Amino acid sequence: MVNEVEQNTVGTLEIKYTRPKFHRRVFANLIDFIIFAFVGLSMFLLTRYIVGLTPQYQNTMSEWVNMQLDSGLYVKNDNDKIVNVVSYIDGNSDYSNKSKAQYSEQAINKFITYIKDYLPEERYQKMIDDYDKSRLDQIDDGNHLFVVDEFSGEIIKDEAYYDSHSWLYKDYYFGYINKTFTGYLISSNRYATLTKQINTYLMWVEIPIAFVSSVILVYFVPTLFFRRGRKTLGKALYQIGTVDSRYLSPTFWRNLAKWGIFLAEMVLGVASLGVVFIASFTMMAFSKNRQGFPDYMLGLQEVDTSRNKIYFNLVEIQLSNSSSYKKATDFRLIDRP
Repeated sequence: MVNEVEQNTVGTLEIKYTRPKFHRRVFANLIDFIIFAFVGLSMFLLTRYIVGLTPQYQNTMSEWVNMQLDSGLYVKNDNDKIVNVVSYIDGNSDYSNKSKAQYSEQAINKFITYIKDYLPEERYQKMIDDYDKSRLDQIDDGNHLFVVDEFSGEIIKDEAYYDSHSWLYKDYYFGYINKTFTGYLISSNRYATLTKQINTYLMWVEIPIAFVSSVILVYFVPTLFFRRGRKTLGKALYQIGTVDSRYLSPTFWRNLAKWGIFLAEMVLGVASLGVVFIASFTMMAFSKNRQGFPDYMLGLQEVDTSRNKIYFNLVEIQLSNSSSYKKATDFRLIDRP
């Protein structure tokens, strides 16, 4: 890549640029991505913390947590974290199988009482009917785990069988809590509404703010400091700069346009599960001028700055050099051998 600039009275000045080796470009981009990942995680945690301080979010989260605890299907563990009641009971080595079955049954009874206020009457009754039928269908070696009490008509445990086969009851209760009752809680109108609100904060506030701010901090802000060649930190480390079609440092507005296209590329890349990233990388590796998509759209190219610096304008070139050549102004591109 040769930049020959005409001077007023002395002739022309030749400035040679070469394309950076491909592996250097890859490593530079990799460093930028690692920085982006770290900054992105930091910004996400910061954004999440700030959002968590807003009264609306706190009220939504408080009600959501209270529904979990009041339902009986979730409890707080020793670290004050909310966990599924099955995980909590099963993970306690101090409990026997019989104790685990008892605590599970208590959680189920609490849930049945609690959820009645949050389900339509028809759906609640269907839940009870299905639960009753499920218990009566539990048979082991011809023995029913549950029987109908001849006096009250209620479905009760077979106490004699319960004492000797408490692990069967434990497994049944665990399975029904995880597969059925938790589903009823999650799908209840109020709980589903609260979950949607929390996910809205996550998907449309926390992640977008963290993502865009990280792209700004990693891929745009450094170019305001490394103005000569509009370098990111990775590109500065590997001495790779960017030039426009005149082989000069891109202007602020062209650099801003590149960042905008790059941001769109990042968003589409995530949305397409990496397809856009692969396409842009392929362009950088195999296109005629080795340009990624943003550079291709704006007529920009990456050059090696380890031998020659990049200039802001033609006047700067004329003022900073004394060597001259009697050749007409000509720009052409060559590949480093």
